[in-house]
Amino acid sequence: MGFFGVLRRAAEKVVDGIGSAIEKGAELIERGANKVKAATTNVWNKFTGKDKFEKAKQLYEDISRKYNEKQTQFQAELDKYIAKIEAHINVINSSKERIKTDLFVQMAKKMANIKDINISEKFTVEEFLPNEVSFDSIRTKSQLFKIDFDKHKFKTTFQAIYTLGFYTRKKAKETLLNVEEEQKKLETEMKKMDAELVRLKLIEESLSNVEILASDSSETAEKRKISYLTLNWFMQTLLDRSDRMAMYNGFELRVPFCDYRLAQYMYNVPWEMKAYKGREKGLLRHIMKGVLPDEIVDRKKSPYPKTFNPTYLAVVKEMLITIMKDSSRPINYLLNRDFILDILNTDGKAFSRPWFGQLMTGPQLMAYLCQVNMWLEKYQPKIKL
Repeated sequence: MGFFGVLRRAAEKVVDGIGSAIEKGAELIERGANKVKAATTNVWNKFTGKDKFEKAKQLYEDISRKYNEKQTQFQAELDKYIAKIEAHINVINSSKERIKTDLFVQMAKKMANIKDINISEKFTVEEFLPNEVSFDSIRTKSQLFKIDFDKHKFKTTFQAIYTLGFYTRKKAKETLLNVEEEQKKLETEMKKMDAELVRLKLIEESLSNVEILASDSSETAEKRKISYLTLNWFMQTLLDRSDRMAMYNGFELRVPFCDYRLAQYMYNVPWEMKAYKGREKGLLRHIMKGVLPDEIVDRKKSPYPKTFNPTYLAVVKEMLITIMKDSSRPINYLLNRDFILDILNTDGKAFSRPWFGQLMTGPQLMAYLCQVNMWLEKYQPKIKL
């Protein structure tokens, strides 16, 4: 390599060094400029309130996505549980139909020699009515956002400069508070969804978790489900209510047929034996033949807490009429007054669908409404509508 070659190499190194220094300098300048820009932007955002706006915007996107996903999930779970429950109820209704149209008819034929019996073709069916639960929808951005830096850039910049940032900061703060309040509201709505699904899950489990014996006929298996629901849900309420009612009036109530040992033993007795000769309580009636008079053994069932005594209707009707005459009584302005008056005017016949099976018809509803009114007057709860 000659003298000029060495000189050229040296010149190239100098040029490369200068170029590298220029690049590093440019990078440093760019970094510095970005830092200044970021610092300036942060100052500007705080000055105008845009920092709170950006936080509100991100929060709104998050809660919207989460709430929409929850609603979709809830509807899918709701449909699933309702379908399962209705399948159970259809089976139970099929069994009840057979009792009414077959077994009761057989019973009537066998008892024709004792007395005339007419069997109505009507029978009550079980029906599952899902709660009419309503959920609030998420409010739109136009309802929540008091200022929009993205949509009105020039306007918000002018407002910030003109008011020294006071106006835009105030509106941005209000926007963030609105979105945070919306978040709390939606969290409450999602808890309501969870609670409704838990309720449906318990109902479905109650219907499906009944232990069926391998020896059970299809008839006995379905009656076992009805017995299971009665013992685990209705019976507890019924016993508690009867005990309170008796003790309030100074009576000591005894329910020998609810002895747990008898209940356990009878739980596994086949339905065909319980409905001996095709009649409700057939086995009990057969056992008590000759022990009790025939008019007691063969009399029509009067299910507690229902009574066919006309005195009961007259008493509860008069109680409810007295309440409805006083417009200041709570049920007059909380419930459908016209419908209650219709029930009174028809002696309960306007209430056509039995409530709680065959037990709660018109007279029982009148008594229940009197109790509701009494409870409202005694405890005076605050009701938010």
